[in-house]
Amino acid sequence: MFLQWLLLIGLGLLGSWVMGQTTRIDSDEFCMLQTHLEEGAALAMAKENAASIELLTEYLDSFPAQLDPATERLKAEYLYHVGYSAFYECLAAYDQQVHALCKNTLAEADSLIARIESKSSTLKARILRSRGQCAYFLEENPLEAQDFYESAYSIWLIATQKDSVELASVLQCMGQAATKQGEYERAINLYQQSLEIREEIFGHNHPRVGKAYWDLGNAYGYSDRYGESVKIYQIALDIIKMQNTVDEIMMANIMTNLAASYNELGDYEAAVKSMNAAIAIKRRIEPDNSTSLVNYYSILAVALANQKKFNEADQAISTIKDICAKNDFQDGEELAYLQFAEARVSIVKGVPADQSFAALQKALATLTQQDQLGDWRSFPELKSSTKPMLLQQIILDKSNFLSKLGRQNIVQQEYLLTSLEGYRLASQLSDQLRLHYKDQDDKLFLSGRGSIYLQDALACAFLLWEQNHDSRYANQAFQFMENCKFQLLLDFFRKSRIQGAHGISRLALARLDNLHRRCTELDFLLALPDVNSDSLKKYQNELFEKRIQESQLRDSLENSSRLFRTMYGRQSKIEIDSIQPLLPARTAMISYSISDSILYILGIQKQQVTFRKARLPEHFSDSLNLWVDLCREPIQELPEIETFSRIGHTLYQLLLEPEVSNNESIDQLLLVPDGLLGQLPFEALPTKAIPGLTSFANMPYLLHDYKTYYAASATLWRDQQILPIDGEPLSCLGIAWGSQGIDSIIGVQGKIRGLKGTEKELNTIKSIIQGDFYIGGDASEARFKTLAPQFDILHLALHARATETDPQILFPASGEGGEDGILHFHELFPLHLSSRLAVLSACETGRGRLIQGEGIQSMSSGFAAAGVPSVLMSLWEVDDDAGGQIMESFYEGIAEGLPIDASLQMAKLTYLESAAGLKAAPYYWSAFVPMGNMAPLKLAQPSRFNWWIIVGGSVALLCIFIAFRIYLKKRKSI
Repeated sequence: MFLQWLLLIGLGLLGSWVMGQTTRIDSDEFCMLQTHLEEGAALAMAKENAASIELLTEYLDSFPAQLDPATERLKAEYLYHVGYSAFYECLAAYDQQVHALCKNTLAEADSLIARIESKSSTLKARILRSRGQCAYFLEENPLEAQDFYESAYSIWLIATQKDSVELASVLQCMGQAATKQGEYERAINLYQQSLEIREEIFGHNHPRVGKAYWDLGNAYGYSDRYGESVKIYQIALDIIKMQNTVDEIMMANIMTNLAASYNELGDYEAAVKSMNAAIAIKRRIEPDNSTSLVNYYSILAVALANQKKFNEADQAISTIKDICAKNDFQDGEELAYLQFAEARVSIVKGVPADQSFAALQKALATLTQQDQLGDWRSFPELKSSTKPMLLQQIILDKSNFLSKLGRQNIVQQEYLLTSLEGYRLASQLSDQLRLHYKDQDDKLFLSGRGSIYLQDALACAFLLWEQNHDSRYANQAFQFMENCKFQLLLDFFRKSRIQGAHGISRLALARLDNLHRRCTELDFLLALPDVNSDSLKKYQNELFEKRIQESQLRDSLENSSRLFRTMYGRQSKIEIDSIQPLLPARTAMISYSISDSILYILGIQKQQVTFRKARLPEHFSDSLNLWVDLCREPIQELPEIETFSRIGHTLYQLLLEPEVSNNESIDQLLLVPDGLLGQLPFEALPTKAIPGLTSFANMPYLLHDYKTYYAASATLWRDQQILPIDGEPLSCLGIAWGSQGIDSIIGVQGKIRGLKGTEKELNTIKSIIQGDFYIGGDASEARFKTLAPQFDILHLALHARATETDPQILFPASGEGGEDGILHFHELFPLHLSSRLAVLSACETGRGRLIQGEGIQSMSSGFAAAGVPSVLMSLWEVDDDAGGQIMESFYEGIAEGLPIDASLQMAKLTYLESAAGLKAAPYYWSAFVPMGNMAPLKLAQPSRFNWWIIVGGSVALLCIFIAFRIYLKKRKSI
């Protein structure tokens, strides 16, 4: 009894202490604070941001240090509205202190609300969106902004009371961040969702809807879908014109974008009309010293020249000269725009080439602040520039002009050589900007259209190659192709959805970004001719300090993250000479570059290089997609077999026949596909046309003649060959789905069926290689993440999904260890894998986002980038039984010492020998393709305890026991 009283007294004292720590505000004071909050929010809605900040910050001091939950939430709302107002105040006129106020109050509000409300707090969602806007607009950090936006969006998805206006705004913000990252298709999808909600809420003619259409049009334009962008821009303009107060600045910007799309479509009359309208608005609302006005007139001049209205084009150029003279624009981007416009107009006019070259050289000299560039053969040194993207465009224009002159007269080899040098510089400039960029627009350009020179550069290199088959030009073409492929692959890895919050610190990345940009700014300032001695010393000291900090931070990130080393490592220049020694003796690497109408094919062997250009037939992509569909689905009818054979052989003739026919020196193909070609199982291509063929079993597949494997890029393949590989026996971690289906996985719609063949597949592998194997309920994502770094071979016989930006592998056991049962692409990298081989015996692990210049970016690319040198992947959903048979034969071949690609070839041929009728169709056997390093593996043999050993041992032990008992009895009797 005494103890109970003691306990009650203790609890009472504790309660009194807690109550003392939490200060309650009386109801009148609480109501007063609520009233002032409403006043401050109303001021913010009326764009009276400074007044809102002043009012709310004054009353923030009225809150005690310790608060009850209701008052704490009220304080969080105060902080949110202060941050919200500070953001818009800073957006109108940037101020560092207001910026800091915005960032700090929003962070404090976020921290407060996280303590007192659930994960579905709608106030938290609003705070997160504002934090994202602060990161995006004030700090130029779309990586961090996208994280905040997506967190806000995930809250709105589960919120019981949704605010549709806020949801539409979050989707719009996510679209902006995706656009900045070059994810244009994703941005289009997000903008369309936002637009649908806004039209439902506000009606079609609301200004917010007009702004949404403008953003959508921009995303279409960035993705080169100019027809759609024109339609969307027109809708945006129609909506804006209907408003009582027309936003003329927005109208002028939309008209300029509209003119750019018309130009790309070749509708120069419409482009001129749109630009004239934009200029009329600009003249009315901005002074004549506007840089944008100079740019507008330069666009107009070129559009008029394209329309053959040369007198009007000259008048537009004269107007630019007047603006430059009036405002003393003697250097910088305004003068460069003028000279660029002059050059383009003169090229369209067809004036003597030296006049056009002179104008281009002037523009290049202006942008790079290099007085002497010599004659038309010279290019500037790529040091610093006020407008690097404009500089690249002028270099490309000069190269295209030279290439055109060279094509008109093939004797003019010097034109082609100089043109090729220009394309090389454009590529070099892209690489420099990737590492050292001045603003996010540079990144946007590089993520989306930074390799627009590729097809023109390849055309020029091929013209030079055709003249004498000089290997230098094939090597230059290879560098263009490979730089594009590898950089696009790295850009994909750099996206925030890939990095997530895993493996790489976002704060560290943002700091590295800031150091990059500051070093670039200092380089530029030091290159200015009029910098004084005091400033020179100051800039030099700061640059020295910043470069040390950058180097230390980079080294730290490289040591801590395999992904960072892949994405940001200092890559050595790749050349054909560096590839040839790594190729096996009878192997040909064949690399592709595809456009809408032209295909370039470059073949590399140890002692030989080939370079070929092929014009794509009409409706090529439709035929290729049809053939791939015939591979992915079981074929049921005879006409489909005939279609498969006919289209497949045509593809073989186009893609491979010149490289492999009558070439007895090769029996192995290393394919580096591009774009649509990344979907092809090349080994299923028929090498002969056999009329009337009615059986897949008799199809002359490429598989019969060649071992085939793949690479996402030659650079990635090269790195996979030089990874250290020891000869120790390898053990396996096997994860299989099993036969049991499950009702759902969070985020995956519908019931997920079982994979009955995977259990047999895993049991078969257990008999061949030593390891740990888990099926069904034991096959969890948490277990995989824990064990994967410890094993040399990873075998995943699971479901997978090929989403556009986030390929995934699904596990049957979810919830363990806080995991959701979905292995996302970005989750591979913090695992620090040291595996030698990953076998992805899962549906569609080789499918993912289709990228021009690289191919399919998928889960298999993720394993390769995470440091696994050899990957076996599937291009589509694998048949259970056939997949199990092929996997069994594959591991048996590996155990016998065959290389990876030879073992897979043998496994497929073994399957075909026993497959009858339609079961010999490529759907059943050609989904699996290998990539990376094909060197043989040494497998650790499983422990084998045969029953006769166990029985024999037991009998022996029993005999010893009996003999011992007899011995004891005899001893007793004595």
